[in-house]
Amino acid sequence: MSIDQEWEGDDKRWICLPISIQENENVLDWIKNKPNLEKMSETELENLKKLISNIATNNRAIHVNLMSASLEQALHKISHTIPAHLEKAVHDILSLDGGRISTSYWEIHLAIEKALKLIILQNKRNHQNKHNLDKLCKIANNIKGVTLDCNIVSKFPSDNEAIQQRYGEGSSYTIQEAIDNYISACAVIASLTKVLERKFIMNNARFLIAIPPWEK
Repeated sequence: MSIDQEWEGDDKRWICLPISIQENENVLDWIKNKPNLEKMSETELENLKKLISNIATNNRAIHVNLMSASLEQALHKISHTIPAHLEKAVHDILSLDGGRISTSYWEIHLAIEKALKLIILQNKRNHQNKHNLDKLCKIANNIKGVTLDCNIVSKFPSDNEAIQQRYGEGSSYTIQEAIDNYISACAVIASLTKVLERKFIMNNARFLIAIPPWEK
């Protein structure tokens, strides 16, 4: 997830790895088949901008945090699937299908679970194959230098509930509840992946890349 920015001469271009909204970005331009936004009040429009910016910022942070983390090759299998679970949850919610909305809760649980397990495994600890987010958080907190607020994961459905949702069972959730669950998960995963150890900070890093003539 990178952004093309200004050109440097005729054959080089700056590329940014963003963790925030850049000055030249209008988040409303990202809406496909957008409704008549002029019908919205200034307050509603401002709230919409803040919501989109919040979701985008957290997803960008997750991407850069995972990309820059010092992980052994075996752990890349875990790290690469975290954004995939979140993306799958979005598609499930947007389907407006009750069964797939249930599945979104399972996908989100897996994304949070894997973020916690990455912290544990990066520090050569055993996550004991647990799926309970509270217990995983406590295991992570036993690692020197790791201080997580486990209240942030206790608000999500339990592992048993997430498993039931996987099969379309358990509690029924509205579309708005599923959306709120996704938004909360993005914020939590962004904070968890930030804890991962890394040699270099890549937040909003910019690189000057030579562009081949056929790519212009």
